[in-house]
Amino acid sequence: MAEYAVLLDLDDTLVVQREAFEEAFFATCAAAWAECGIEPEALTQSVRIHARRLWTESEFADYFQRIGVSPDEGLWAGFEGEEEPLARLRPWARAYQREAWRSALGEHGVRNDALAKELAAAFQEERWASFALFHDAIPTLETLARRYRLALVTNGLTALQHKKIKRAGFAPHFRAVVISGELGTGKPAPVMFATALERLGVPPQHAIMAGDDLGGDVAGAQRAGIKAIWVQRAAGDPLADVVPDATVNTLSALPGVVASLLG
Repeated sequence: MAEYAVLLDLDDTLVVQREAFEEAFFATCAAAWAECGIEPEALTQSVRIHARRLWTESEFADYFQRIGVSPDEGLWAGFEGEEEPLARLRPWARAYQREAWRSALGEHGVRNDALAKELAAAFQEERWASFALFHDAIPTLETLARRYRLALVTNGLTALQHKKIKRAGFAPHFRAVVISGELGTGKPAPVMFATALERLGVPPQHAIMAGDDLGGDVAGAQRAGIKAIWVQRAAGDPLADVVPDATVNTLSALPGVVASLLG
């Protein structure tokens, strides 16, 4: 009997990402409001601007782009691990997390290094406090795992992504986990999808990828010879040169669509 596989993205597909970041930023900046007098929305915007600047100016910018890690993600990551260049990167990362907040405060006339350090640490706590799964993630995985081999294919820092997977509690549903930090390159590179299929022992024509990112998840999988489903929870602009094999608005719709595409 032929085996079939479903590859799934992690962030903003199974695990809430964008809204969780907004919640963590607001909670952190609201807590600082009484002390520094900066409105939470304004401080959030400033932190993100300075974080992006520091991120792109870093000597590690090419590495971050290659594995698909964002400045926001860098503000709460521990950068654990021994793979290159993490050992060299960790001292920079600790300074980056503090400096993003220090520069943001300074933009609003607040010179307080101690407060910047406190906010950097508070944001990491708030980001874990805001961690959440989409309500239909576990039921969908349970349904899919009864019929298909599942793999998680995600861009990100290896240790951080594994922490998310552990916190989510859905590791037992996956026979393979492929993280860009392990491979040194991320989606849409075909090697991410090829590695997942190799670990599952399933050919591309017997697999489907599902994710929220049209460029990384959909186009990347299709270039690797895999059909792809766009998980489109919110209104978004389509890409002219990317046509998903199917689109779903909720994960609960995924099993039925996968069955129709794989047969």
